[in-house]
Amino acid sequence: MRLFPSCMLLRASLRTGSLLALIFPFGALSVWALPQKGTPAPPLTPTQLLQAPSGTRADWANLRGKVVVLEFWATWCAPCVTGIPHLNQLVQSLDPAKFQFISIDDEDPKVVEAFLSKKKMAGWVGVDRSGGVFAWYGVEYRPTTIIVDGSGNIVATTELDSLNSGDLRAVAEGKSVTFKPAVEI
Repeated sequence: MRLFPSCMLLRASLRTGSLLALIFPFGALSVWALPQKGTPAPPLTPTQLLQAPSGTRADWANLRGKVVVLEFWATWCAPCVTGIPHLNQLVQSLDPAKFQFISIDDEDPKVVEAFLSKKKMAGWVGVDRSGGVFAWYGVEYRPTTIIVDGSGNIVATTELDSLNSGDLRAVAEGKSVTFKPAVEI
């Protein structure tokens, strides 16, 4: 399902009543663009964090030093669900002290929790009921994968199936890696 940016912005602002006040001071036109390589990662503020240790906060201050893979997905998205085994394999093959996988969904937490009770998904799951994280990262299509280095800078906007543990380890070592760009569905 594709929503136009103005519809997504309206939906997100209606949920929170305050998102517009946060977005417009930073330039509304740039909010819907995917982040560019080398730029600082936008705020990461899911409204709820599932499958993480109690009290964990998914913000850049707490994730500093780790390569973070953000997977924007939904329970209704067939390619997202098909990619879960690959996501699980990546999470299992990489050192959790150096890597963090966070799957971001904007559905009702009860829907996400019911899905996760039936289908194992490794890593943390951030629920973004406000739509703010999707807006900050300019994500309109799912699945979309964004890689952030240990310094909090965007490395790539890509697709989960193009990731492999060797390339992610290279990112952790500070090496330059070229990832397949995300394709709009």
